[in-house]
Amino acid sequence: MKRITDLIKINNKEKVEKVISKLIFPVEFILSIITIIFLYKFLCLNKYENIVSAGYITGFMITGIMVIGLIIYNYIKNKDKIEKVFLSFMIPVGLLYLIFMIPSYVPDEYAHIWKAYQVSEGVIFTPIDEQGNSHTEVPEFFKTSIIGYINKYSDMNKAISEKTDYNNKVEVETTAQNYPPFLYLFSSIGLFISRVIGLNGLLAQYVARMLNFIVFLILSYYSIKIIPFGKLLVSCFLFIPMVLQQAASISGDSLVNATCIFFTAYNLYLLFKKDKITRKEQIAYILLSIFIGIAKVVYIPLVGLSMLLIGSKNLDKKNKTILITTSIILGCIISVAWYIFSIQYKGNVAYLEMNNVNGGEQIKNLIKYPVHLITVIVRTLQSQGTAYLFMMMGANLGWLEINIPTLTIIGFMILVVLSIFFENNKVELNWKQKTWTILMFLFAVVLVLLALYVSWTPVGADQVQGVQGRYFLPVILLPLICFSQKENYVRIKNVNLIMMTLLSLLNFYVVSKIVLFFL
Repeated sequence: MKRITDLIKINNKEKVEKVISKLIFPVEFILSIITIIFLYKFLCLNKYENIVSAGYITGFMITGIMVIGLIIYNYIKNKDKIEKVFLSFMIPVGLLYLIFMIPSYVPDEYAHIWKAYQVSEGVIFTPIDEQGNSHTEVPEFFKTSIIGYINKYSDMNKAISEKTDYNNKVEVETTAQNYPPFLYLFSSIGLFISRVIGLNGLLAQYVARMLNFIVFLILSYYSIKIIPFGKLLVSCFLFIPMVLQQAASISGDSLVNATCIFFTAYNLYLLFKKDKITRKEQIAYILLSIFIGIAKVVYIPLVGLSMLLIGSKNLDKKNKTILITTSIILGCIISVAWYIFSIQYKGNVAYLEMNNVNGGEQIKNLIKYPVHLITVIVRTLQSQGTAYLFMMMGANLGWLEINIPTLTIIGFMILVVLSIFFENNKVELNWKQKTWTILMFLFAVVLVLLALYVSWTPVGADQVQGVQGRYFLPVILLPLICFSQKENYVRIKNVNLIMMTLLSLLNFYVVSKIVLFFL
C-alpha cells in the first residue's frame, strides 16, 4: 500500500513539474511586464512630479524578486539546456528595450507602423496612383504621435491618456511601402485587435511590438535548440543591443533578423542530422528559402547555404539534388520577382533628386566601369568598416542619437567572441564548408553595399552612402560559426549562467542610457 502511495506521489509531482515547466515562461513574461511598468511609473513620478512612490517601488521589488526567482528555478531545472536558460534571461531584458524605447524611435519605425496599420486593415499592397505616387491612410494620431512630437516620457504619458479616433484619418507616404506584407503579420494583428477594442494608439503600438517580440523569442529559442554546435555563440549574439532594439520594435527587421538566424541554424541542423531528413523538413526548408528571398534580396546568399547539404549523409542523391536545386531556384526567382515589383515604388523622391541619386544611371556607370565597384567597396570598408561593426553592435541606438559607451560595446564583442571558445561542440564544419559559408557571407556584404550604392548613393560616388551596421545582423553569424571547433574549448563551470548574467548586466546599463535619454 505504501509503495502505491509513493508511486502516486511521484506521479503527481511529475505532473506538477510538467505544468510548471509549461507555464514558467508565460508567467515570467507577464511578471516582467508588470515589474518594468512599476519601474517606469516610479521613474516618471520621481522625475516629473518629484514624488518618491513607495507603492511603485515596492511593487517593482516584489515582482522583480519573483522574476529573479523564476530565472533561478529555471536554471536549476535546465542548466544544461542553454535554449531555456537563454529564454529566461532574454524575456525581462528584451522587454526593457520594448517598453523604455519610445515607439517610432527605432530607425524608420514610424514608417513600419504605418505599413503595419495598412496591413491590419487588409490593404496588402500600397496602391500607386497614375503619377506613380503611393500613399496610405492612417489615423491622425499615428502621424502626430511619433518622433518629432513625442521625444520624452512626459510627452508619451500625455499622448497615452488621449483617446484615439481611428476614423479620423490622414494621408501619409511610408518608406516601408515596398516591404513584403508578411513581415507585418504579427504586428498588424496587434494593431487590428487594439483598433477593435478602441485601445489608445500608443498602447496599440506596444501590443504590436509585443507580438513581434514573442515571435522573436520563439524563433530564437528554436534556433538555439536545433543548431548542432555554437549554441552558446548564438545565445550571446542575440543579446547584442542592436538585435534587441530591432526585435522589440514594429520594424520588419524584427522578423527578418530572427528568421535569417533560424534559417542558418536550420541549415546546420539538416547538415548534421543523424536521422533521415523527412519530407516535412524538406518542405519547411524550401518555404524558408522562399521567405528569405522575398524578405530582402540582399540576404539571398543565405539560400546558397543549401550547397552545404551536398555533404549530408541523410538524404539520397536524388532528393538531395531536388532539395538544393528547388531551394536555390525558387528563392532566387521569387527574390528577383519581388525586387522587380518593389522598384515601382519611388521612395524618397526629394532626397534622390537633391543628391543626384539615379539607380538607372548608376547601373549604367557600373556596367561601363565594372572595376569602379570594387574600388568603391574597398574604400567604403576601409574607411567605415570599424564604424559599421560598432553600429551593428548598438553603439548608436534609436535614430543614432542614443550613444552607448565604447567600452560597453567592446564588452559585448568580447563576450560574443569568448562564447565561441567556451562551448564543448560535438561537431564542426570542415574546411570546405567553412570556405563556402564565408563566401556566402562576403556575397551578402557585397549585395548590401551594392543595393545602397544603386538606390541611395550619388551617381559615380567613390563610397557607398546610407549603410548602417544593422544591415549585416542577419548574416554576421556565418563567419563566427566557422570558428566553432569540435571538443576544443576552455572548460568553465556554470558558463551558461555566467555568460547570460554578464550580458544581462551589460544590457541593463544600456537600457539605463535609453531611460536617461528619454526622461
